[in-house]
Parts: sequence; C-alpha cells; structure tokens
Amino acid sequence: MSLKSLQTKSMENLPAEVIQEIFSRLPITSLFENRYVCQTWHGLINDRRLSFMHYVQASRRINPTTSLILYNGPGLYYIPDFNTCQNVVVFNNLPFKSWLPYFKVVASQNGFICVAADGCSYRNIFICNPVIGEWFLVPRSETLYGTNYGFGYELETNEYKIVRMRFCKDEDNYDVEIHKLGTSTWRDIGKVKRIIGDDPGASGVLENGEILVEINNGALVSYNQKRKSYREIIINGLPGSFKAVPHVGTLLPLMHAIQTVDCGN
Repeated sequence: MSLKSLQTKSMENLPAEVIQEIFSRLPITSLFENRYVCQTWHGLINDRRLSFMHYVQASRRINPTTSLILYNGPGLYYIPDFNTCQNVVVFNNLPFKSWLPYFKVVASQNGFICVAADGCSYRNIFICNPVIGEWFLVPRSETLYGTNYGFGYELETNEYKIVRMRFCKDEDNYDVEIHKLGTSTWRDIGKVKRIIGDDPGASGVLENGEILVEINNGALVSYNQKRKSYREIIINGLPGSFKAVPHVGTLLPLMHAIQTVDCGN
C-alpha cells in the first residue's frame, strides 16, 4: 500500500468537521488536486462551508501582500508578492486562448479576472479563474460598448457586478451600465460626470506612492511621485523581451470566490 493510500485511509477515520478544518488551511492548488482523491474528499471540498472556512483562513494570514497580474496580449502571468517580484506564475493552458489569442485584463476581484477581447470597444468580455481553468462569457449589451470597466463584489448582497462606461464627447460625460453576474441583462444607470482622463486606454497602477507604468524587457518600470524619479524592478521568470501592462489584484481567496457565483460556461 502506498504512502498516499495510507494517508487517505487515516484521514477517512477523522470526523468530517476535522477534515474540513485541515482542508481550509491548504493552498488553493492543493485543494483542487485533492478533489479527485476519493468521492468523500470531493464532496467535502465542494461543500460551501469549506469555501467560507478557506476565506476566513486566508483573511487571517499575517503580512498581507500586494499581488500583480500581468498580461501582454497573448500571455497571462501572476506575481504573488510585489515586494519581491519573484516566483512568477505562468498560465500556459488558458481555456479561451484557442478563440481569443489576444486579450486585455480590465479588472480582478477575489480570484476572478475580468478579461476583454483586445480591441477598442471591448465588446466581448468574460470572467475567468485561471487557476482552475473555469470561465464564462458575459452577455453582450445591445445599447452600449464600453471602453472603461469596473468589476467588484458587494458583500451585503453577495453579488459580483460589472460597470461599463462610455465617454460622450458632445455631452462631456459618461453613459453607464451595470451587469450583475448570474443575470442575462445590463441595466442603464444614467450618466455621470467626466472623471477619467482623455486617454481611456492609458494604464497605470498606483501602489504605495508609486505608479507602476509597464513591464519592459523583463523589468517593472515605476514612477515615484515624491522623489519624481523612475526606477526599474527586475522580475525573475519573465522572457527578456517581455512587455506587459501591470494590474494590481489577487487570485486568492479562490474557493470563496468560485462558489459564490453560480454561472455555467
């Protein structure tokens, strides 16, 4: 009998509550691997109670870090800790790459990434979880193509929402629509005053007083507002000619995020 089989049988003798407590402390990638060990583990890991327990454990971890999600058109990369810029995670098997070879990350929330077709209108947008390869297409709007997006989670209602804005030059304001994940429609919420600069395609991330401009030749270029100076932060694990746009986000806590939205592919 293998060591893994012995460990599985020993775990089977424990109460379900104890097993879930152990699972709640595991890394998310280990959890998804263990889903297929046996039917009992599959049921315990897919239990919504475990998703909440895993979320609580992730929230309690000390020394919270800022993570970066990088994309350069055809590729998606993840840096767990911006302070070290090491241990780059490369996602090679994105399920949508066969029909969407070039894409843009427009927002992220609780492990979900909001992705759009790399173009001016971003008409085709979808939500994906790159760790487990799940994704679903967001319904198209019949009235509005947006160039500025927001994606967030409303704790009180347990809902994920996407906000889409289109700038109207003649009126100097934005038309705004909102979509709640799990529904099939967009809702018009009226017009808002101009709050974004002239270039809606411009990118930049503000973090700890520094504006992270871009990834150029494997280095993160940032501008320090106080010192009024640029600097390069070398990121190990990226191709030497790599160029990308940074996005501050996180891929954790994934279990909670995945199971709070009930949408099919």
